[in-house]
Amino acid sequence: MTNFIKIAWKEIKPHFIDMLVLISLAVFIFFYIIYIPFKKSDGTWEWLALQNFILLLTIFFGWIQFLFYKVNKKKEAALTYFPKPLELEQLENEIDKVINFWSSNEPLEPYVVSLMVGEENVEECHYELIWNKFSIEVKWKIKQLFKDNSDNFNYKSKYKPWIRQELLNIRRKLNAYLNQIEAYCLSINTGNIDSKSAALLFNHKFKKHFNKSFPYIDKVRRLNNDKNLYIEFEKVVKSWDNL
Repeated sequence: MTNFIKIAWKEIKPHFIDMLVLISLAVFIFFYIIYIPFKKSDGTWEWLALQNFILLLTIFFGWIQFLFYKVNKKKEAALTYFPKPLELEQLENEIDKVINFWSSNEPLEPYVVSLMVGEENVEECHYELIWNKFSIEVKWKIKQLFKDNSDNFNYKSKYKPWIRQELLNIRRKLNAYLNQIEAYCLSINTGNIDSKSAALLFNHKFKKHFNKSFPYIDKVRRLNNDKNLYIEFEKVVKSWDNL
């Protein structure tokens, strides 16, 4: 019974005020019909009472129409509020070239996160693992700093400062990506976007990206002593677990 009440409240909560107004209008109309006579004692119509009744009905049905319009706009917002796909795709490609983020199904490794936030207590073997994640384009860019035009793309210890710099740069792009998702999730949580419609479109994508980026999110929360960083993103992902 308790679970039923929780589920029912979860469905009602976003529309509580709208439903309260609608029910109040219905109750008011009901009592108006009972207690306000439409005819006088002599059998003639009480036109003022009848006009008021028609006005109430007009408001009632107008409110219903408004609610349908509001629901449809929220569903439409699930698409229109989302950041431009081409902009996101560009960010995803740039991030993927450095940390292989979208190509992998695994969360970010601790040593990758450490370099992204500027920590340098990373072992040599981890630098090599990060180097192996780099795309050929990124590796070539670093090799060119040493005027190395060979076909040898193996890791070298002298690349470490530039590997750190690549991770610091990519952090800004990952932040930009997560911030766009956070803004979209804020619109969902404040009721500007229909959550179910958004879930149909992005449920798998959001959960996957949140799980992969959570080690980074958790790290910046601890460094900034702020548990609310990307909290809207987390709330949306958790709320969609029950769908």
